[in-house]
Amino acid sequence: MRKKTLSENDRTSAITRVRIIIFQTLLTIAMACEMFIIVRLQLILPAKAMSGNLSKNLRKESIVAKRGAIYARDMTPLAITSIRYYVCADPTLVRDREKTALILSSLLEEPYEEILKRLSLIRVNGKPVRFRWVKRDVDAQVAEGLLKLIRQGKLRGIFIRREAKRVYPCGKLAAQLLGFVNRDGSVKEGIELKWDEVLSGKDGVKLVEVNAKGEPIVGGDVEIIEPVDGKSLVLTIDPAMQWDVEELLETAVKDFEAKAATAAVLELKTGEILAAASIPRFDPNMYNKADQRCFQNRMTTFVYEPGSAFKVIVAAIGLDSNVISESSSAYCDGKLKVGNMSINCWVGAGHGIQTLSDAIKNSCNVAMAQFAMRIPKKTLWRYLLKFGFAKTTGCGVIESSGWIDPPEVWDKARHANLGFGYGIAVTPLQVLNAVATIARGGLLLKPKLVKAIIDERGQRYGLEHEEGEYVISPATAAKVRKMMELVVLEGTGKKALASGYRCAGKTGTTRKMVEGKGYGQDVICTFVGFFPADSPLVAAIIVIDEPKKNKWASQTTAPLFSELIKTVALHMNIPPADQPFATLLNIGARGKETWMQ
Repeated sequence: MRKKTLSENDRTSAITRVRIIIFQTLLTIAMACEMFIIVRLQLILPAKAMSGNLSKNLRKESIVAKRGAIYARDMTPLAITSIRYYVCADPTLVRDREKTALILSSLLEEPYEEILKRLSLIRVNGKPVRFRWVKRDVDAQVAEGLLKLIRQGKLRGIFIRREAKRVYPCGKLAAQLLGFVNRDGSVKEGIELKWDEVLSGKDGVKLVEVNAKGEPIVGGDVEIIEPVDGKSLVLTIDPAMQWDVEELLETAVKDFEAKAATAAVLELKTGEILAAASIPRFDPNMYNKADQRCFQNRMTTFVYEPGSAFKVIVAAIGLDSNVISESSSAYCDGKLKVGNMSINCWVGAGHGIQTLSDAIKNSCNVAMAQFAMRIPKKTLWRYLLKFGFAKTTGCGVIESSGWIDPPEVWDKARHANLGFGYGIAVTPLQVLNAVATIARGGLLLKPKLVKAIIDERGQRYGLEHEEGEYVISPATAAKVRKMMELVVLEGTGKKALASGYRCAGKTGTTRKMVEGKGYGQDVICTFVGFFPADSPLVAAIIVIDEPKKNKWASQTTAPLFSELIKTVALHMNIPPADQPFATLLNIGARGKETWMQ
């Protein structure tokens, strides 16, 4: 009995082992098949598709990835991709033209005779016609219905082309910031260009089995490598504020008969750019009809000598390096000879004795040149680099770095010129960010235009916040802020004063260089500042290029800054100090209705 029991156990064990071996074999085969499919779909077919090394019975068709959208901070769409469907034909492959034309006429709601005519044109000048448009911009449901008939072999020689068209729903709004995508898919300018790798995604591929004539075989094999859609961006721009700033600038360009203008508004706490306008404007939906000079985002690519607006930066450097104090003084008799150069004061007789604060308030070139020359060259140069000059800000859009020569090549004239903003090339955003640094107590933050990224699954990711670094001490910054407020209260910036708001700033009027001829008569006017002066929340800059009327910043950009403050305050719900906010007209709603048209 014991031997029999062992024999039965042995048989049971053997059967179990066989079953295990069979199961493992089947599992291995299944895994091998699955691995083959994966390799075929992800490696072999894509490699062949991309290289064009396909067998003759396969045709490669591209599946265009959908480009990510661009939104304003309130999720207003600024740039979106619209999928368009086009019906086209290869007349040489159409078998029953009358029947095909009848089906297409019914579904496309187009005249039968017109479609038949398009399908009947087989040869031109003895050469076969392989492509004809049947109808452009077809509804998605109609296109899907046609695709079913094509797959069933009922519409031979008919094809559906799927194309993505970039659309800018707000028209001219922030056009230079956004840039555009042209008809052939090339990316031009702005956010579209800078963030192209994020927005564009990756196209897919469809491999279709075809017969000897190139026609899809009904029921034939189809391999699809799905596209990966692009990610979307959320900008820091407030669209209603942006619209009002653009309108303000456009009116100013007309009033002052100027060549162009730019302005930006920056939130001090975060470094986020709430508005950045460039005039003249253009509509990216009709880029081909616009003057290409309108494409320039002047806030980040217009390079110029900032003039007297730069004096507050030099003052901050002198104070922070302990070379100059608030009580330091210089004498101005109207002119100063430095080497072979003569520096003239805008007040012919001169300002007399000027403290540092006086020189800022009165915008005295002669005094500021003397203060600048007291700062060692290398010290001045190092601070300017720390403030962010001669390099891009990293704001998230195409920008110029500007330039400043190393101190080793400065002569006395160059050293003196820096005191009033000549001999250095900057962008308006660099000047704005430097003044914003003073306004927030010496802390330099990277200005931001992109707030978040939304992936293809709709998940939103905020961009990392950078801590920043102190360029000057809070004590130094506080001293310069007081000087800048005096500019508005008593100095060249009086017209920047906005009723109910304490603000601070600096004017700057720069003569433009004419290539090969020195400085001409055309000027650039700047006003840069912040408000409220006692507890700054926002910094802003306005630059007007070549005004023909009122060629002084005190008469152009200063009063514009006053209007800008009122606009920004209303959009940000910042009440004036001397009256209840509820009594003011809230233009935010009006602005939103306008820019959405």
